[in-house]
Amino acid sequence: MLKFLSISIFFTLLLSSCGGGGGSGSGSSSNELVYSDYEISFHVTDDYRLIADVLESDGITPVRGIEVSFSFVQNQSGSTLDIIDSRTMADGTAQAVFHPGNEPGLDLVEVFADRAKALVSLRIDPQGEIIEEILLTADPYYLNTSRSSSISIQGKFTNSQPAANEAVRVYFVANNSNGVLIYQNQNLQRVNLNLDGQGKASLTYRAGNTPGLDAIMAIFN
Repeated sequence: MLKFLSISIFFTLLLSSCGGGGGSGSGSSSNELVYSDYEISFHVTDDYRLIADVLESDGITPVRGIEVSFSFVQNQSGSTLDIIDSRTMADGTAQAVFHPGNEPGLDLVEVFADRAKALVSLRIDPQGEIIEEILLTADPYYLNTSRSSSISIQGKFTNSQPAANEAVRVYFVANNSNGVLIYQNQNLQRVNLNLDGQGKASLTYRAGNTPGLDAIMAIFN
């Protein structure tokens, strides 16, 4: 019988670099990968419902009636999925229920809508140290080539307490601009760090010289 379920969510931060013009923009947090005319985000509720939110490219308008698929990329615990919605509802959401398996391990679930994709990681951990979420924010999130953005990381436990001193990996899942992550005065493609006593950390992203979309992911080790 499974006693503890630890959930680590892949929050992927999108950063666009453009070849000209002013790319300012306020701070933005994101857990979506955008590959089409739509944006898709993905989160997990307390009762393990996986909810996909599909929006128009403006990031505001819900997309109704678009086909959505949920599937395992990796299933170490023997978990199962019950698909509730195969198309988005009026509010742009579609749902599936995650049923954890009986073995410890890391399960990866992917959701597709059109060509937009998002990924969630659910860790089955009998040790009981439960981490619920990790959040990335950037300011600005849209910038010119060779410019920089400040990246903030915040982790929390399921009781909303800070994930103090937890180890986190930050890395590119797409790097079309040839950008770098700057941490402790080093230019890196991957950063291993520990959150502070408040469950926070920061680093810098610098866009490369080629216009394009860069995506950064942070996960708990």
